[in-house]
Amino acid sequence: MVILEASIVCNETLAYVNILNGLQRYLNHRNLSLPPRITEFECSMGPSGRGLWATDPPESIFDMIEAMFGAVHVVGGHIPGQNAVSYVMKPILDALVSALASSNIDEMKNKAKNMMHPKQFVHELAGDIIHVKGMI
Repeated sequence: MVILEASIVCNETLAYVNILNGLQRYLNHRNLSLPPRITEFECSMGPSGRGLWATDPPESIFDMIEAMFGAVHVVGGHIPGQNAVSYVMKPILDALVSALASSNIDEMKNKAKNMMHPKQFVHELAGDIIHVKGMI
């Protein structure tokens, strides 16, 4: 479960959810370099791109999702906040459930490792031998 949590709440996944829901269009900014960086991130996630883990999303995109989740929790309370997070994260959660649907526990563990963020994978592999900076 820790592996899945780290994969769900990493910056790349949160940025993907932002783009998936089109929230980047509502980002109020004055940084002229941001729109091309957002477009580059969108292209890198696509079928001909590098995949989700090889992307470098602009910080403001994943910060926007985190701020939205926090605001709903503060204004609406815990239950509405959890409902909002569940609704927005539903495509990610559905994909994880679908990918992990198996009656064989070893097969489920292997699938979970394949979805793991590369930094998390190195951290899990190394154990206490090395420490990886910039962990999710």
